Amino acid sequence: MRSVRQFDWHDAKAASNLTKHKLSFENARGVFLDLERIDIDASREQDGEVRRKTIGMLDGKLIAVVYTVRDDVHWLYRRAEPTGQRRAAMAKGRFPLDAVHPPKLTPDERSVLDALTPDEIEQNALDDPDNPPSSDEELARGVVGRRIRLLRQSLGLSQSAFAERYRINIGRLRDIEQGRTMPDSAFLAYITVISLERDAVDRALAS
Repeated sequence: MRSVRQFDWHDAKAASNLTKHKLSFENARGVFLDLERIDIDASREQDGEVRRKTIGMLDGKLIAVVYTVRDDVHWLYRRAEPTGQRRAAMAKGRFPLDAVHPPKLTPDERSVLDALTPDEIEQNALDDPDNPPSSDEELARGVVGRRIRLLRQSLGLSQSAFAERYRINIGRLRDIEQGRTMPDSAFLAYITVISLERDAVDRALAS
């Protein structure tokens, strides 16, 4: 059974985000429950850490969330290392994500998002240094990564089990699913064969 995703954030950053975007981090977590979400590598040299972006639907609205993962805790917009008591608490996020009771937009959040025009949404992204608009190349990597993740999940396999079964380098698989790299045409052709003729692939690999 997959462990429950754990989330945390710095309270000051959460308050700033709520003021700027009118969406709480606590509710923004819900994007991770969207099976059709896409994942993109959002790392920048100046951050000194691996950052990820997840784009998906939250209660009918398209939302983008930037985060980093430390000790299995998803830190939303995390920048500096927490200190003192917060460092000791890092091993377990304060906000586990419950799929049975998923986060939903509040009436105020929905009202604000409903009122935004496409131009305003674009400008909000341009004005946010932590979560700028994604490039076409980044989105393309995310879409391919989603395709492979959904295939793997349809087989009920973890990344390591899928990689072992189909003799794929686990590091390469992770990078593709997380939108870090775009696979070449041979890899994509192999994935297509697995999705259409998996029994034949299993027989061929077993021989």
